[in-house]
Amino acid sequence: MEEAMIRGHVLGHTAEFYRSRYDQGTAARIDGELSIELKLMLDSVSRAEWYPRRHLIEMLNAITMVRGANEGTYADFVRCGSTLADTKDEFAKMLMQVMTPELFLKKLHRFWTRDHQDSGAFELEPVTPGDRSARLKLRSVKHYDHCAILWMGFMQGVLGQLGLAGVSVIQQGWSWENPGPQDIAYEVKWS
Repeated sequence: MEEAMIRGHVLGHTAEFYRSRYDQGTAARIDGELSIELKLMLDSVSRAEWYPRRHLIEMLNAITMVRGANEGTYADFVRCGSTLADTKDEFAKMLMQVMTPELFLKKLHRFWTRDHQDSGAFELEPVTPGDRSARLKLRSVKHYDHCAILWMGFMQGVLGQLGLAGVSVIQQGWSWENPGPQDIAYEVKWS
């Protein structure tokens, strides 16, 4: 079986997030929990290259180890995911001008496959036009610790950038006791 891979921009973004979000001492403690291999790789990560997904898991687990399994860390994972949706480049800005919530959710599987190789898949239940809600499943992500919260934040971030009010994304399947479940269910609502 092939090793699950992830794009470098996700790794680089996550490292940049905790290094800028936390005070210098906390960031240094998180860095101290990382393997030498990961530390060296982060010095030269390329946004478009593929890297073993285990590196992102290691980073998220290091954050949890240092910060604790609590609401603050949970909120930080959501915030990290929400800022992953970068709209600084011109293509992303144009895309957001034509994007609708329904279109984004229908294409979420493509965002996933853009950033993941040989791991997981998003499935969308049929969306009823005008319903302003959807149900999704993220399947086959066993041992991908904390990804449920990171990608929940990603969905919230994109939907928020669309200027929607009342965005709510709720997940089932992930918990601190089971940070890497096989499948995760999401319910998305907006007004």
